[in-house]
Amino acid sequence: INVNEDTIGLDTIKKVATERKPGANFLGEKHTREHMKNELYIPKLIDRNRRTTWRKKGSKDIITTAREKVDQILQNYIPPEIPVEIETQLQDYIKKVETRSLEYYKNAEGISASSISIVGTEIKIDEK
Repeated sequence: INVNEDTIGLDTIKKVATERKPGANFLGEKHTREHMKNELYIPKLIDRNRRTTWRKKGSKDIITTAREKVDQILQNYIPPEIPVEIETQLQDYIKKVETRSLEYYKNAEGISASSISIVGTEIKIDEK
């Protein structure tokens, strides 16, 4: 949705809000007619059909529809190609990180005791 002085239509809002005529509304305003087709938002996950049609199509709720959409995106996903040089650098970094010890991470995080308390939860550190 584009929001700027033209699309917000403050003059139209003031006019409709202060009109004393019964039935005053935005649909009769030129500004609304000029902008409604560009700014109308229709969610892609909500079934906007009638209830009978929705039931015939399986009565899917928004969670089910969202899961199906995620599955479709993941199934059709084609990862971007990573240049060989960057892939090599990433693999080298992964190897470097894999060699780090627990002691390294404890020092990096400032953990020196055998247990620490974080937000009321005690974490025991196994030294094995």
